[in-house]
Amino acid sequence: MQITANIDENIKNIEEYLHIEQNFDLIFREFYIGPQKAALYFVDGTGDTTVMTEMMKFFMSNNGVPQNQPFDSQKFTEHFLPFGEIVKQPDFEKAATAILAGMFVLFIDQITDAYIIDAKSFPQRDVGEPDKDKVIRGSRDGFVEIPVFNAALIRRRIRDPNLILEAVEVGEQSKSQVVMCYIKGKCDEVFLDKLHGKLKNMKVQALTMNQETLAEHLIKPKWYNPYPQFRYSERPDTTSAAILQGSIVILTDNSPAAMILPSKFIDFFNEANDYYFPPMTGCYFRIVRLMVALLSFLLTPLWLTVSYHPEIVPEALKFVLISDPVPTPLWLQLLIIDFVFEAMRISSINTPSSLGNAMSIVGALLVGDFAVKSGWMSSETVFYMAFISVAMYVQPNFELGYALKFFRIFLIIMIAFLDYWGLFIGLVVIALISASTRTVEGRGYFFPILPLNIKQFFGYLGRGRLRR
Repeated sequence: MQITANIDENIKNIEEYLHIEQNFDLIFREFYIGPQKAALYFVDGTGDTTVMTEMMKFFMSNNGVPQNQPFDSQKFTEHFLPFGEIVKQPDFEKAATAILAGMFVLFIDQITDAYIIDAKSFPQRDVGEPDKDKVIRGSRDGFVEIPVFNAALIRRRIRDPNLILEAVEVGEQSKSQVVMCYIKGKCDEVFLDKLHGKLKNMKVQALTMNQETLAEHLIKPKWYNPYPQFRYSERPDTTSAAILQGSIVILTDNSPAAMILPSKFIDFFNEANDYYFPPMTGCYFRIVRLMVALLSFLLTPLWLTVSYHPEIVPEALKFVLISDPVPTPLWLQLLIIDFVFEAMRISSINTPSSLGNAMSIVGALLVGDFAVKSGWMSSETVFYMAFISVAMYVQPNFELGYALKFFRIFLIIMIAFLDYWGLFIGLVVIALISASTRTVEGRGYFFPILPLNIKQFFGYLGRGRLRR
């Protein structure tokens, strides 16, 4: 539907379309610019009131506005709208959507265009250090929930004319702004076109869960495959580095995290903090993350297997076995403690912050001490599971930690019923799932581990010098 030259008709249409009378936060003001009737619409709390005040003063002062001749849209824009971000919009629905997006929209009699004035000023928190992506050394700024501010933080670090920040509207009802960030000529153009097409043609009512909704529509997840397909970061330096390396970053409205894609398994072990220390220290951090992640996955299944067959354990390593056996099956001990630790973690999230640390410590001490003294659990089981629980958070990606957790539980159950054959079959199943996993662009998820490429593997694992 097009905007008409009759402003009364436009006012009637916009009031019916947006249900102005029923929405308390939709504000409109009718006034005159010279001889012409005008109407200004905006959402209360989303616009810069200073800009609105100055704009109203200018319009109502009749400053240079022609009195005896009809308005010309182009001349009016050039001479009588002294604001930077102004777009003429002849489409009625798009103008209405702009109002809901937090912009000022001006209708003028005899002009078949609406003037969209971008003076958004949403309620927001200050740009500060993200809670999840902790900064050891480096800039302390972090992303917020507004894409334009996040884009500015990226522009501040990458002043390349080939840096493209392309906005796409996603969601038939939410009409959420999704921004694709990439360097033209450095990213995979085929994957870029495919991604752009998916976003433009995405049939979704709203991005209810922000990037998670977007992710599940970009790729169809398999229920048996827990591997994360996307990396998330709330740090502008990490995101900018990924863009410079040829990745595509997606910023979503109402989300303080940037989605980095494509992402392989080994990418999840890299952190921006590695580059704020000397190369040897950065390499050490990456090796520790990878080794601890491997231990969190294999430690308890291997320990369970050798506990069933203590004769294969060398004498020097007998200390790893259970010294005081308890009646509870060992595999059941591992699962119970894993469940209890997970319950305490979830409860700590919902506990008031003033009591969170205290409750976690008290809960862990009481549960662990009682379980051992009562004879339900062995002390070795509690110790190994405590290490596993801590090791889960060594690598920076939360989703990858749970993927390793699910595979570990699967191995423990297989060993419980099939002994060492369960370990073998379980590892084969996990290897097949891993080998069949693909990134969002269709390449091997575990490259350069599967297939093995020694040079590129050490290139990923090692923290190279910052020569460029």
